[in-house]
Amino acid sequence: ALLAKPHAAAGDFEMVEELLEDLKLCPEAEESDLQACLRALLAAYARSPRNPKDEKVAHCCERLFALKSLDRDATALGDARRALGRDGYQRLVESLGLDVQ
Repeated sequence: ALLAKPHAAAGDFEMVEELLEDLKLCPEAEESDLQACLRALLAAYARSPRNPKDEKVAHCCERLFALKSLDRDATALGDARRALGRDGYQRLVESLGLDVQ
């Protein structure tokens, strides 16, 4: 996940996606590593000058939610909103049953 941070800050979501794939192949990876890498991916989606596909952003958010690390993370929710736009974010929040104001 540390390797992903500079790419996330630059909005290079393709590189973060590659790092996430590599992480999946690592038998020593822990759930916290996966959460951190998914967070970095969501940050990259939000900061990218290119628009990522909404499906990719939603899938990342769904995985974070399944790991119980999306609903308590205001920064992640903000990144999701920036990446999806207002309407896409609203659909995501409703589909996950999140109570956010």
